[in-house]
Amino acid sequence: MNVLFVANDLHRLDTLLDTVEYTVERNRLNVLFVTNDLHELETLQFTVELTVERNRLNVLFVANDLHELDTLQITVEYTVERKRLNVLFVANDLHGQNTLHVTVEFTVERNRLNVLFVGNDLHGLETLQFTVEFTVERNRLNVLFVANDLHGLNTLQITLEFTVERNRLNVLFVINDLHGLDTLQITVEFTVERKRLNVLFVANDLHGLNTLHVTVEFTVERNRLNVLFVANDLHGLNTLQITVELTVERNRLNVLFVINDLHGLDNLQITLEFTV
Repeated sequence: MNVLFVANDLHRLDTLLDTVEYTVERNRLNVLFVTNDLHELETLQFTVELTVERNRLNVLFVANDLHELDTLQITVEYTVERKRLNVLFVANDLHGQNTLHVTVEFTVERNRLNVLFVGNDLHGLETLQFTVEFTVERNRLNVLFVANDLHGLNTLQITLEFTVERNRLNVLFVINDLHGLDTLQITVEFTVERKRLNVLFVANDLHGLNTLHVTVEFTVERNRLNVLFVANDLHGLNTLQITVELTVERNRLNVLFVINDLHGLDNLQITLEFTV
């Protein structure tokens, strides 16, 4: 497959010709990339070969460019015992062999999930045990995280309470960890008027009140899409107008982007031509 990209903006014209050739042989994939731009020619050939044997997966990567040959062989072997998953990773490249043995054991008790991770590599043994307990009360969700590793015990309690009133959504977050209590109250109010969407965000935390008013207005004219964004916060008014126009000519696709904000006008024209 040959692909030709031509990008033209206000600064310069760039062209890039890519050729991608691939073959598939049962469990082997061979891919050849040839890239030619205005500067030089680059080639990259890589092969991926994989085999599956019951609970073992073998993957072999071979990459060859003009500079050197790199190989990487990965073996993943796993066993499942009721509520325990054992996974063994073995990676072998030109620099040496690395192994990692991971055991994941979990139990579920009504609204509690207990998970135990045990990782063993060449550097030592790491364990992590965490518990997630949650309760739901009408429009309130309480979640308790408890994590226990070699460094100590960490707890985090989160409460999420929300109410919906026609076109308004109120959300209250309460987070309690070992460092203190944080609260965040968010109100989202929106209205829709034909081709205009008005959204008002109000966020109230321990640091103060923040508001953001966003208006999105769009129109469609055959092959042209016009979108106008207006955002108003405590710092000022920001506007952004985007126009996307596209045309299709047999095997060529032309796309024109025009972006207009307070800093100036930017346009980008992209032409994609392809042959198979």
